[in-house]
Amino acid sequence: MIPPGRGAASVVLALVVGVTGCGGPSQGGDDARSYPDLAAVLTDAQAHGAGPEQLDVLDKAVRQGEMTYDDLDSLVGPLSTCLEDAGFQVHPGTPYEDYPGFLTPSYAFTEPPGMAYDEWNAVESACENTYWNYAELYYVSQPRAIDAFYDDFERQRPEILSCLGSHGVAVVSDPTVAELVTAVMSDPRGHADGSWCYRGSIPNVPGT
Repeated sequence: MIPPGRGAASVVLALVVGVTGCGGPSQGGDDARSYPDLAAVLTDAQAHGAGPEQLDVLDKAVRQGEMTYDDLDSLVGPLSTCLEDAGFQVHPGTPYEDYPGFLTPSYAFTEPPGMAYDEWNAVESACENTYWNYAELYYVSQPRAIDAFYDDFERQRPEILSCLGSHGVAVVSDPTVAELVTAVMSDPRGHADGSWCYRGSIPNVPGT
């Protein structure tokens, strides 16, 4: 049984680092929190074949400035139907926390018996593109998700600074939490052997 991919959640760190590194808008307080422009997620979904159910959820989120757990969870049903129609078995998932206090809906599936990996992976990808991927990306990249991510970094500030020092990573004096995120992602030792200085979900983001 295969759990859903958490690729969207892994993109959050890339978005945060990218916005911070490019001098994007900062919001919040002294910690200079930065948030990506999520209207682009709807534009990408429209351009890349997302289905009407997913587009409706995204459009609502853009208009309201937030996507709720129930909004994203409403897409598990049509996604499951798409997979089941192709011979997959879909199983109820347990909501998971990418960041403390921030729950994300989940599902799992068993691929069709006898179907080659390349074939079922293509079917899975098509169903997720139609019903899920862009909405999940919006959900885990919205301000309250990124706030939960930043808050988790802030809770670990002393340990992160100590760890970065032991790895030889130079950090500015009294860094903002966004600068801590950037420092962790720039840690060559963390990339080399996985000894990340953040005890949490550090993604493998292409290009970082």
